[in-house]
Amino acid sequence: MSAQISTLAQLMDLQRAGGGSKFVLMLGAGASLSSGVKLTGTLMQELLDKYGSDIKQDGDLADRFDVLWKRSTEEQRRLFLTPYLDHEPAKGYLKLARLIQEGYFDLAITFNYDDLLRKALQQTGFNDYRQVIRGETDPAKLAQLVEKPPARFTILKLHGSLFSADTFLFDRDEMLNYPKDIAELFERLTSRNIIVCGYGFNDNCVVRAFSTEGGSVFWVNPSGAPYNAKGFLLRRRSTDFVISGELGMSDAFFSELSAAIFKEAEPPAAGGQPRANPFKFLESFDVDDKDWFFGREALTRTALDKMTQRPGSLHLLGPSKVGKTSLVRAGILAGLDSAGYEKLYLRGRSDLEEQLCELLATLLGRSVAGNELGRGFEELAQSRSKHLVVVLDQFERAVKNSAASDSGVERLAALINVLRSVAAERVTFIFIVVEDVEYYKMLARAKYFPESIEVKPLAPDEAVDVIRRQASGAGLRFDADLLEELRVKLKENASFTLAHLQAICYLLAQRAGDGRRSYASLISTDLESSLDSAIRECDVMNFVEDFPAKHERKLLRVIMKIVSEPSRRTIAAHIRDRFADLLKDPEYPEPF
Repeated sequence: MSAQISTLAQLMDLQRAGGGSKFVLMLGAGASLSSGVKLTGTLMQELLDKYGSDIKQDGDLADRFDVLWKRSTEEQRRLFLTPYLDHEPAKGYLKLARLIQEGYFDLAITFNYDDLLRKALQQTGFNDYRQVIRGETDPAKLAQLVEKPPARFTILKLHGSLFSADTFLFDRDEMLNYPKDIAELFERLTSRNIIVCGYGFNDNCVVRAFSTEGGSVFWVNPSGAPYNAKGFLLRRRSTDFVISGELGMSDAFFSELSAAIFKEAEPPAAGGQPRANPFKFLESFDVDDKDWFFGREALTRTALDKMTQRPGSLHLLGPSKVGKTSLVRAGILAGLDSAGYEKLYLRGRSDLEEQLCELLATLLGRSVAGNELGRGFEELAQSRSKHLVVVLDQFERAVKNSAASDSGVERLAALINVLRSVAAERVTFIFIVVEDVEYYKMLARAKYFPESIEVKPLAPDEAVDVIRRQASGAGLRFDADLLEELRVKLKENASFTLAHLQAICYLLAQRAGDGRRSYASLISTDLESSLDSAIRECDVMNFVEDFPAKHERKLLRVIMKIVSEPSRRTIAAHIRDRFADLLKDPEYPEPF
């Protein structure tokens, strides 16, 4: 990794942590070459050769192309462009998308007509962006949309796009000088710290409007900084920030930058042993696993931002097995500063009121009745010097238990209102719940519309990236064929979840299997079916989390029956090994 990329990663971390102005991206055609998009000059010449053979061959390429462009209809222009620009983003764009998702950039200025950056963001699952296309956006609103953006990230396309064929080229006078308002906006934007990637710096309008004063300029280009840029680099004390050669290629640059920022470890030498098994087998991530918990950085940051506002309650909603528990424990609780927060985590029971009374009795050293819960939490909070955070996981258990009768719903709604009455400046309750109609009925009965965060399943590409990052940090490397097979399973089989993926990778890592052959030999169809039974039919993941809760004896017996089958031996062995001592408890006399 180059010294320039290390320096850049450190600066970006400082700005993100300190809330300073983030680096601006400026992308040229070179950033899209590895995705199959041709350089503009090549594109123009090939279109002229194919559709403008009658146009005089002497004169400037741009002049001749203007003739073809002006005589063509809008539909013809679209047909001309689509084969050249409708490509899928290469890995550099996907790495960039992840950096954007994690908050390292808030603006990209692109001179490219392709749609690769937007596609990469969508594939990453990031939707909090706005695309501002000159020629399609009201000129009077353009600066406001860019400088006071309505979304976390803005793509500013100054020279049109695939969907803006009329503005494929602006007129010649404009390519010499931007209009005054555009030139002033461009100068302000380029005065920020900026990364210029894959841009030849040959457009006069850009050179004339680029700011000579401001932050650092990192120039990324295989052949180094172009001649026109050297004066700007000198004026802005950035002559040492030119990244060239192989690292000047966009794919390599964004891959290295991502590795530097996210501290992705290099894989060990051939034959080296992994440093740890980072994957989870039928259990969630916990606070101590925060360094292995990937893929939810943006959602974690959103939740932590809300927590700084000290809400009385925060509800995390999402489907079963989507990773809500891991998000709360390895993301939110791990991210809260222990100097300012005291954290209590409960696996919720169906008898939630009784469970909370038991909790307060333990912490306060006296019995607490159901009608004293509000005062009890106030007393507990006042006795603490830190803000109290109480997590109530599996809240749907209480919801389902109450749904059997109107009186049950009323009682749970009353309990929620009691907890809401506790002073928000002292206590925050985090509810983790699988949302369904009964949950919303209870909220309606309580006349309560809580602050909430939706937790969605990771997209297949995101899930595989999580596996890749965990493996890299542990000194493992799964081969590309294996990762692709797992990605296809996630994409095509709705019942195959990240929980299945983590369990399978746990077994592969445990047995040092990292390839397609290892998968075929170690992970049988029977085992995959057993995992599905354990994760979905028997809810063994909740069993692992709840054990040895004394009220779950029936669940324990069901699990024992399931894992006693020969094809389930791997699952049985894991549970037996982890809970061998607990299973000697006389309250659990059933033989394993």
